[in-house]
Amino acid sequence: MKPLGSTLLTVALLVSLMVTLDETTHAGLIPSDADLSAIQWSPDGSKLAISTFSDVYVYDEDFRLLGQYLTDASPSDPNHVRPNPRWSPDGTRIAAGRMILDAATVTPSSTTDSIFPLGQWSPDGRYAISLAADYRGTEWYDAQTGTLARKVVFRDLIVSVTQFPFLSPDGTRFVSRVGNDLLTILDAVTGETLSETDFPYEVSPFVWDNTGTRVAFWSYENTLASTPGSIPQTGNTGRGYLVYVHIMDVVKNQVIVKSAPISNYPRWLQWSNDDSMIIGPLGDNSIRAWESSTGELLGEASFPGEIVASDISPFGGRYAVALGALPPLLAMAQTSGNMTAYPLQTQLEGRLQIVVPAFSNDYLQRVTANCDLQPALERSLMREVGNDTLEAFTERLTNMTDSQIPPGCRADLLAVATALQAQATP
Repeated sequence: MKPLGSTLLTVALLVSLMVTLDETTHAGLIPSDADLSAIQWSPDGSKLAISTFSDVYVYDEDFRLLGQYLTDASPSDPNHVRPNPRWSPDGTRIAAGRMILDAATVTPSSTTDSIFPLGQWSPDGRYAISLAADYRGTEWYDAQTGTLARKVVFRDLIVSVTQFPFLSPDGTRFVSRVGNDLLTILDAVTGETLSETDFPYEVSPFVWDNTGTRVAFWSYENTLASTPGSIPQTGNTGRGYLVYVHIMDVVKNQVIVKSAPISNYPRWLQWSNDDSMIIGPLGDNSIRAWESSTGELLGEASFPGEIVASDISPFGGRYAVALGALPPLLAMAQTSGNMTAYPLQTQLEGRLQIVVPAFSNDYLQRVTANCDLQPALERSLMREVGNDTLEAFTERLTNMTDSQIPPGCRADLLAVATALQAQATP
């Protein structure tokens, strides 16, 4: 397969809606006045969990409502935590605030005594993890019973909610930002500090790649306002910030990739499932993606409202974006004259938009490889993509059963293939 080229997202990340489309599913069951707060694809890519201030809704890949968890929480309740959904690794449970939901029924299966929301899962799915009440470690709650099973106490270290320690994919280490400029790796069993790295600039929280060998983060460096590529500091006309996206090798303990200066502050970063891309919101209403091996900017998409949440599907073919308040006329803002809008999918009166992160034959082959299909089927589909027989490719996927190809994989492949066909149509 050829490497990702600079055109991978130049056009494709703008394959969202430029005009309002008719709602084709029941996704509008979420109240129109409810603000979306979080979204996450299920591990198999066949479902999407969406939360508001108090409720959780789960939809299938065609946006049919599968279940909902509703509460009577009030915005004035100081003890309420938003039920931002976090799927368990096997997709059978959803951590939502302090609750653990059965994913099949979207109803509570257990309740925890956590003070903070359950923010992540252990790799084996046995425990839902939150920040400890005293900020000195993490609490691990049994996914079956909701009882506190263990605490990992960080030695001589206090972390805040904004410095939440993230567990590595193999469950052996936490990574945490301490203060504004310190990366700390901690043992996930003993809480012992394994390594510390000081940076000469302020950094964001760190995000593990899927191998547990690299972390992504962004930095901002205080500089003169006249420095090329800098962003002016609010209220300080003489000073500016240089903002970069970095990738650090935590084994070698060194930064291995640094992007060119960027024109705004990332709000959060996420790795694609195959670790080829870093993607996330920039400022209030745009998404950018970077090639993880080089830091090259792959593309940018602008949206008509503030981005409040986003998530890339497990196979990489769909990117879900939740928006805040929208203007009366739903219209995408193009950032380049050669970008082509493609109407993939919009839901919830435009507040939820599904875009294809990239479309090219190379990328379609990459998503096919991510699906981990039977070797003979994968080779056959790869040949159809390579021969540019996308109509046959699409028809074949549509006629396959769920036993032949996982629904989430099929949805991702159809999304990219449909975008490719639309691009080729005059």
